[in-house]
Amino acid sequence: MLKGVTFKMKKTFLIVWLVMMIVLVISVVSFAEDITLRIAWWGAQVRNDRTLEVIKLFEEKYPNVKVQPEFVGWDDYWQKMSVQAAGKNLPDVFQQDIEYLAQYTERDSLLNLDSYVEDNRLDLTSASEAGISAGRFNSKLYAISLGICTQPSYVYDPELFKKAGVEEPTPDWTWEDYTEKAKKIHAALGIYADDTYGFGISPIGIWFYLIQHGKNLYDQSGKKLGYEDDSLFVDYYTRYADLIKEGVNAPPEVSVEVGYALENFLIVRQKSAMVAVPCNQIVTLTKAAGRPLSMTIWPNAKDQVQYGAKLMPAMSFSVAKNSKYPEWAVKFIDFFINDLEVNKILLAERGVPDSSKIREGLKPYLEDAQKVMFDFMDVLIKHSSPGIDTYPPADSQIRDLLKTTYEKIIYGELTPEEAAKEFREKANKILAEN
Repeated sequence: MLKGVTFKMKKTFLIVWLVMMIVLVISVVSFAEDITLRIAWWGAQVRNDRTLEVIKLFEEKYPNVKVQPEFVGWDDYWQKMSVQAAGKNLPDVFQQDIEYLAQYTERDSLLNLDSYVEDNRLDLTSASEAGISAGRFNSKLYAISLGICTQPSYVYDPELFKKAGVEEPTPDWTWEDYTEKAKKIHAALGIYADDTYGFGISPIGIWFYLIQHGKNLYDQSGKKLGYEDDSLFVDYYTRYADLIKEGVNAPPEVSVEVGYALENFLIVRQKSAMVAVPCNQIVTLTKAAGRPLSMTIWPNAKDQVQYGAKLMPAMSFSVAKNSKYPEWAVKFIDFFINDLEVNKILLAERGVPDSSKIREGLKPYLEDAQKVMFDFMDVLIKHSSPGIDTYPPADSQIRDLLKTTYEKIIYGELTPEEAAKEFREKANKILAEN
């Protein structure tokens, strides 16, 4: 009798235990199904399409997670991120640019990723030290490289150079060579030589020109400019201003009308022969142009002490500190950078993958434009300097000031000498106050 009772008790206990397990599993699954990750990025349509394909793969692999994509153009992206950061409502994962890293870490908006790397939840074992280090601020890891690149490189149309009877640029070309080639192209073809909406007039252009001469835009303290002599500033902007005034390079009104949508760049429509851009953009430009394009490094200065080109992440992913699902956010990044099937879809559109394993695995699948970019990396490694390590929180304000200052030069409101003086006074004031 006692034996029968014991059996019934065990049976009852087993049934209760099974029911509890079923309820627990249902609860966990139900909770997991409610997970929604917001992923944000900027970019052209090619990037959008490929990233959406990757998101679909991620959702298929993890059916309990839904991804809400948020993508806009560069012009609107950082304004949107700034508003969301202020409201502590940043996307779980968002595309990061090295120039904004300090700003967002200073705001305490980013998740420190070191612990995820230490226990290999985020696998960076095949990534380069340069790529990893570029994502650090105050020795903590806040951004993961999505592709190694250089800022800037010059993308050019070899067909137009040939038609103009001008030799293609090589890694040893100088600023004097650049000016000579630009004038010959314009004279022979009647088109603009350079679409200066690229890095030519970008604030980052003068930065790399300073680097070539052993200077920096910022002092290491981040509280003042890093150069004392304005002659480099004057030389750099005088060159571009003169070429624009002569009709050789595209004037600002033309470039601004084109905007920063790569598909609309003048080089795509053969209305210019070259443009200075991050090296990863050759993929989108080539696809939009429908013909081969080539690239080379930023022109050398005759008296340079180091190369102006910098090997650095084309862009990165950061995880918002306000994320409700940091584990899943990190898992998405790990999937994005380490899965070969994912990278067969992305095809290095964001730059050459930092993972040596992924680079090797991708070689048989590269399109012509990717092959150009991968080959360019071999050239770049020999003709580049260490990455920039000083991006003060006021960097975006200084870039805006540089843009305004440049426009004053181009429209004749200030001479390069007057502009250099005005920029120095205003920039140092901004940096000192931040």
